[in-house]
Amino acid sequence: MIINWPLIIVLIGVCIPGVLIAMKRLIYFLLPNNTDELKKRMSRFAILQTFFMVLVMSFAGAFLSSRTGLHAPLLEALLQGKAELSSFQAILLPTFLYSLLGLIVFLGLYYGIVASILDDHSFKVMANLRRALGVDGCVLYGGVVEEIIGRWGLLNLIVFFAILFSKQNSDMVIWIGIVLSGLMFGVGQVPAYLAAGCLSSRRLVYSILLLCLWQSLIFGFLFWQYGLISAIFAHMLFHLGWSRYDPVPQ
Repeated sequence: MIINWPLIIVLIGVCIPGVLIAMKRLIYFLLPNNTDELKKRMSRFAILQTFFMVLVMSFAGAFLSSRTGLHAPLLEALLQGKAELSSFQAILLPTFLYSLLGLIVFLGLYYGIVASILDDHSFKVMANLRRALGVDGCVLYGGVVEEIIGRWGLLNLIVFFAILFSKQNSDMVIWIGIVLSGLMFGVGQVPAYLAAGCLSSRRLVYSILLLCLWQSLIFGFLFWQYGLISAIFAHMLFHLGWSRYDPVPQ
């Protein structure tokens, strides 16, 4: 099978700003009382580790997308010089509407359910973490890097193995993949919140899984139906909208 290296290179390239900005700020937030030398060393390690994950997931998605049907059609057309204006126009409205729907429901879940069941200290830590990352960090990392890792890579992997074992590629298989990828991504975020200072509890885990699952349903559906660029743009708009409701100081 021919590997689409130009696509992989572009995916890695668009992740660079988000990784460099978010990882450095995250490490400085997690290690406030340590020396600058240690912070720089840990920042470099976190950046390299994240880039390795981006590389693996970019390659996995590029290799498996032809088998799963989860593509990046607009991006691939751009790289081939075949993209048309109508292709952009076709994804604009659903991208905006699903992003708006995702944001409205998410705000209800976050400020309604999560705020009521989670302890005040952990809820404040989550807010402080957003402030530490900044709007640009949330948009570039959450909107771009997380989509490439969580949707392009992880979702393609899960759906591929689901097809392999079930011997069929159906809508149900895709939905199962979307749900599982959201839950797995949520589990992967729990250690970061604990390291940031959140109190270890079942409610914290349930809260993170609930929020990640909802995002996975929205952005996973967009990725499935309209391609990776639609999911990325929707996730970026989601964080921009959240920052307007819950401003993050620069």
